[in-house]
Amino acid sequence: AVVPHLAEAHRVFIPDLIGFGHSSTPDVEDGLPLFIRQVMELIEVLCLDKPTLVGHSMGCQIAISIALQAPERVRALGLLACGGGFVGLTYKSAGHKLLEEVVANPSAAAVHALVEMVNGVLDDADAETAERMRWAQNPDHLAAQRHLIAGRQRLGHKTSAHADINRLPMPILLGWGECERFNPVELGPQIAARLPRGSRYHLFHGAGHNIPHDCPVEAAREIIEVARARPTTPA
Repeated sequence: AVVPHLAEAHRVFIPDLIGFGHSSTPDVEDGLPLFIRQVMELIEVLCLDKPTLVGHSMGCQIAISIALQAPERVRALGLLACGGGFVGLTYKSAGHKLLEEVVANPSAAAVHALVEMVNGVLDDADAETAERMRWAQNPDHLAAQRHLIAGRQRLGHKTSAHADINRLPMPILLGWGECERFNPVELGPQIAARLPRGSRYHLFHGAGHNIPHDCPVEAAREIIEVARARPTTPA
């Protein structure tokens, strides 16, 4: 829902990663490292000159990893509802637990519970449940999700922390939903406190974990603002 508002004045690229959207689902076990490589290759192939990288949930870790590997290639970062492992926080995620249950047994009840957990605005919950059920009935999509879950369980949260996060020079937006339930709601301010000096923290009132769905116009405005901001001075 946020993309049309961004596309009014900006070029927007939205890759379907393996196991998501309409992408193919080859049997790979690389998970997140593969996603990072693919997005970096996409930037190269499209000859994008310092794009603003915007990630939602797991996508934040992809964006942050690229920014750390090649900070000179990234204009700005927009991080919406990210996890806290990349700044060294440990926590229990009710969302991860429910997602694992959905992947293990993708019943309509479990998928509907996941939709209610991630969204703050529930006016289209039944339609979204039906869409996610179509996705969950694809065994290849479920296999890709199992690889991701296994990788997360192997690594844990804290081992994905990046000691160099404070050295990132680009403008950073951290967006957090007031009604976050996928991750602990108090995690947002804790992450914000560990980001580089000059980073912006924005609380989306009425939003849950799925900020682009719940507050598309506001999310687009905040992303555009961070894309236009001046680079920060590393601590």
